[in-house]
Amino acid sequence: MNTPARLGIYGLGLVVLFGAAFAVAGAVVPSSAVEARIAATAAGGHDDVRTAQAGGFDVELTGDLVVGGSSTLSLEVTRDGEPVTEMQPYPGAFGHLVALREGDLAYLRVHPEGDEPEAGDMSGPTVDFATEAPTAGRYLLSFDFQVGDEVHTAAFALTTAEGEAPEGADHDDSH
Repeated sequence: MNTPARLGIYGLGLVVLFGAAFAVAGAVVPSSAVEARIAATAAGGHDDVRTAQAGGFDVELTGDLVVGGSSTLSLEVTRDGEPVTEMQPYPGAFGHLVALREGDLAYLRVHPEGDEPEAGDMSGPTVDFATEAPTAGRYLLSFDFQVGDEVHTAAFALTTAEGEAPEGADHDDSH
């Protein structure tokens, strides 16, 4: 095989390799989380961002991230000042919350509270999430929820509060 053909095959291999890497990165970090990071950083500078608008809905976040312990974050969805009670399951809960630590984008453990909804179930206006913050820092949060078969994303930012780890708790920073 001549040199130009080898270079062409090598170049095509690099295109395929980088294309696969970008596809995998997109599957690991949802685009809504990246958009939330940008929106929360722009909106709040270094302050906490606890309110957001998404597709005609207002979303308010209450609760704190506590270092070394668990805490609950609650997200309340309203429209025109009225509670939204038509939230549909998405994905397997009435909302999905992604939390990334600013700077290194380490992923925070976040789990929806309550039983998994069944097809046709509706809920709202509040969705609660159990959280564990292993280290201090500012976390960027992306909350996805579904109403009327349309998914909406609200972006927030929180700085951790100091707390005490429960006895026997074993925390690491490998999230």
